[in-house]
Amino acid sequence: MANDKRLYDIFEAASRLFILKGYNETQIVDIAKAASISTGALYNLFTSKKAVFHFTLKCIFDQDYLSQDITIPVNEMEPSVLESVTKNVVKNYLQFNLADIELAQLPPFEEMLAKSYDLLSKFGPGFLIFERNQAAWPKLSSDYFRGRLRYFENLNRCIKAYIQKGEIRQLEHPEYHMRLIIETLAMWSVHRKYSPEGINTSDSIAKDVALDALVHAYATKI
Repeated sequence: MANDKRLYDIFEAASRLFILKGYNETQIVDIAKAASISTGALYNLFTSKKAVFHFTLKCIFDQDYLSQDITIPVNEMEPSVLESVTKNVVKNYLQFNLADIELAQLPPFEEMLAKSYDLLSKFGPGFLIFERNQAAWPKLSSDYFRGRLRYFENLNRCIKAYIQKGEIRQLEHPEYHMRLIIETLAMWSVHRKYSPEGINTSDSIAKDVALDALVHAYATKI
């Protein structure tokens, strides 16, 4: 049985509000208004604002969840359940096989960029929620930031390997270029959707623009 369409609308509305306004500043009435339903109807679907927050993260990090039958009203999740879901994705995203891969077997530079873009596009809203709500959800945010640091370290190793292999040009400060690459991918895959001025373009065009800019900026062979 298909889920109530209002769940999809609430997920979209809550994701945006938790990123732009933050959890503490977002009220149930704000979510209901953004989802075009009444506050009473929202409370018929969710037991609390915290339940909406848990539901939102679950939808982002377990993208089959919304297609499954969901019991109404949606309750708050046990912390261990939510932490397990988010930790698995954070670990996979922040490494995406870079930590254990032999550097000689790295995928081509453009392929690595494309994989990074796709993962950010898929899970980035959840990462933005962690970044914007550190005080409200310190345990989940702490796990995320530790993982992000590992990701930076792994990607920095890869950038240096691409230089050694001659796939990208020599860089005087590769660690800073690594951050520039990440910020460019994040901007076009995620931030453009969740900023007040937003860039109104399709995901495919945004990806083409980001990859075209980075490949032409760094690759030795185009």
